[in-house]
Amino acid sequence: EDAAEAHGARYKGRRVGALGRIGAFSFYGNKIITTGEGGMVVTNDPALAERARFLRDHAMDPERRYYHPEVGFNYRMTNIQAAIGCAQLEQAEAILARRKEIAGAYEAGLAGIPGLVRPPAQPWAESVHWMYSLLVEPAFGLDRDQVRERLRARGIDSRPFFVPLHELPPYRTTAPFPVATRLARSGINLPSGTGLEPSEIATICRALRDLAAG
Repeated sequence: EDAAEAHGARYKGRRVGALGRIGAFSFYGNKIITTGEGGMVVTNDPALAERARFLRDHAMDPERRYYHPEVGFNYRMTNIQAAIGCAQLEQAEAILARRKEIAGAYEAGLAGIPGLVRPPAQPWAESVHWMYSLLVEPAFGLDRDQVRERLRARGIDSRPFFVPLHELPPYRTTAPFPVATRLARSGINLPSGTGLEPSEIATICRALRDLAAG
């Protein structure tokens, strides 16, 4: 289960990352919880846990030092990274609460703008608001890339949605995935870091309203 940015999210009452046999989280610098880089896997299967520990340390035989019966990897975390991660875990609820506040401020500031589709809340899901994402539709008057250019001109950073897997060279296929393609073309992520000030969010919202007004 890919739960890269979903630390703390819930799906139908269950924690994301614990829905399958094994879940993977990212600790990259812009994620909900960070150690600077790296990540973790979680599982309730002892055999899978032991297999992960084995592979992360060069697949070294635990009974015979420096003997590697198969190809492994160096996925070991340093003590410093682990200390940062532990400190981040202690702040997890506060981090999630702050991200919820930021999303709420965007919701209020961007309500009613034609052509900007805000993320709908669902009764069966609890979001962690990793990034505040919008879809830019034709009614806005500009396409997604034009919006990003104009925001950049005002000193406001933004990010496009990820490129769909079926468009990447290693996985390219001729099969159509129209929903993924449409979302990737129109999606934009606004600044969402926990250090954002209310005045900065207001500035971003005002900029988008100005662009909508032409």
